Amino acid sequence: MEPSAIPHDGPPTHAMEIFRLTEQHEVRMLWISATDPAVSLPELARIRSILDQEELFLVVQDLFLTETAQFADVVLPAATWGEKTGTFTNADRTVHLCEKAVDPPGDARPDLDIFLDYAARMGFQDKRGAPLVHWNGPEQAFEAWKHCSAGRPCDGTGLSYAQLRGPSGIQWPVTEDAPDGTDRLYPDGVTWAHPDRCVTYGKDLVSGEPLGEEWYRSVNPRGKALIRSAPYIPPKEWPDDEHPSPLTNGRTLYHFHTRTKTGRVPELEVAAPGVWVEIAAAEGDLVDVTTERGTLHAHSAAGATTDPLLRRPRPAEPLLPLTHRPSGLRLERHRAHGRSGQHVERSGGRVGRRRSTTDPDRLRAAHSAQEHDRHLHSGPRVTRSVGLDFTVPGLITAGSQLLLESIAG
Repeated sequence: MEPSAIPHDGPPTHAMEIFRLTEQHEVRMLWISATDPAVSLPELARIRSILDQEELFLVVQDLFLTETAQFADVVLPAATWGEKTGTFTNADRTVHLCEKAVDPPGDARPDLDIFLDYAARMGFQDKRGAPLVHWNGPEQAFEAWKHCSAGRPCDGTGLSYAQLRGPSGIQWPVTEDAPDGTDRLYPDGVTWAHPDRCVTYGKDLVSGEPLGEEWYRSVNPRGKALIRSAPYIPPKEWPDDEHPSPLTNGRTLYHFHTRTKTGRVPELEVAAPGVWVEIAAAEGDLVDVTTERGTLHAHSAAGATTDPLLRRPRPAEPLLPLTHRPSGLRLERHRAHGRSGQHVERSGGRVGRRRSTTDPDRLRAAHSAQEHDRHLHSGPRVTRSVGLDFTVPGLITAGSQLLLESIAG
């Protein structure tokens, strides 16, 4: 394929758009690696219903049987860091080499090995008929990346595994002119923003529409940094009499993202065992938090106390953690966005009046949900492929099924 034939006239398709296309059956296979959208994405009931479609063929590649893996047709066991070799780059541009220390358990394999195996078995070729992927290990893949980085701000053409095995990491760009890396960028000013050199020319800050070369040359003929102001856009939903409080979400000290790993650390799980809502209510009360999209019940954490880490008063408005799976969700039917169905929006919104309860049935339901969550996060590593007795949808060929079964071991 000629590079010009590859679509590049817009940004990559974001996750919610991929799920929208899947919902409309335009995408009928998803291969999800090292992420847990059944917990992390907004409109969770909708996302889970999409993952549960009979027409969808779902492959999940992960360390554990995550919430998303529960929906999968095939689960491929993957290796974690320390069980594979590769590089990573810090936010300050420092590239490090992480060497394999131990073998992965069972049939688990590095992600790269799985993808390379699949590409080889599918017989992917370039326009000359040669194998499309011509490397077979992490160091060769790194060399291929170096070729792609040539001439870019992150140019790493001068890097090597041998260099990275030295006493510390190396900051890109690393080139013939800077063989030991670059401590400070742009000592002579920025040149890549000049209209004659830049690749894109900016976009409208509201609509996202490209502004074009003519506009860019008129406002920045010398290629300096641009500081542009964005117009204020009010929220789509304001608090009202029925939903008087804003809802925000944030992180908790004890867990990371969807708790795939931190949820398996007993000390962290004891410190933050379940979903909670931080409000001005009695500590430990079971409360409902209701938005236009649904309701969840969770134990309250007093909102009037002081955060011991930030040393500031906690907010009086409801705050939910990002990290916990919504096992305590009680979904209700609502009509929103012109669509009827069950879904919950976890990324904020207006919250209805809160009430505490000691209803035994709901207390038991919350306890049961927490126990289910604890059981899920106490499971062992995936060391064997799961779910190979699947019926392949029409889009997936029998050959691809056999390949996946063979790759899975």
